[in-house]
Amino acid sequence: MSKLIYYIENMKEYISREGGIMDLGKRFSFNSKFMQFGNSKKNPNLYNYHSRNLIDLEECMETNIVICKSVVYILEYILKKIGVNIRTVIDSNDYRKCRHVYNIITSKEGKTYMVDLQEDMV
Repeated sequence: MSKLIYYIENMKEYISREGGIMDLGKRFSFNSKFMQFGNSKKNPNLYNYHSRNLIDLEECMETNIVICKSVVYILEYILKKIGVNIRTVIDSNDYRKCRHVYNIITSKEGKTYMVDLQEDMV
């Protein structure tokens, strides 16, 4: 079983038992190679490498190394599997070549919440 599917199954069980708190922010570390180069010309390759592709998401789950782009797609994938209305958004105020991305969650009541898992990483 893949680490991503395993995590989702454990999360479903935990939610039904405890109400659920995700630990993804504690699990992942930010890719230091991306940090070394900031938002320079060297980063687009690394930035573009992280995608919605399930293989890429699985690799991040294996290594626990992410950038903002990969972690939002992982969060979106997991939460959609457990029935949460979530989407990924590109930061409209970020004009760099490698733009920041984050998630928007819409509650059943229609309220929206911005979620930036990168801010929770230790």
